[in-house]
Amino acid sequence: MLRYTITLAILLISSPIFATQLSDDIKLPLSKESAAKLIRSESNGKVLSIETTKINNKTVFQAKVLHDNGTMKMYLIDPKTGQSPR
Repeated sequence: MLRYTITLAILLISSPIFATQLSDDIKLPLSKESAAKLIRSESNGKVLSIETTKINNKTVFQAKVLHDNGTMKMYLIDPKTGQSPR
């Protein structure tokens, strides 16, 4: 569990900040589908799964993304803002 928490903390720090200006076809608050589309375009990876979870009492989407080089990363996105939660 500690290893997962440390990994998640590192990913939160290193995750890219998602677009501040959403495209016309992506509206706030984000649905799972629009969050996956945004994460796919910002990460240039394949979204394998997206789940709703709570972090610090905030509802966020957690996406598992596979990149071309074979690495898998977890991304978090706040559905209300379209940003990585802080």
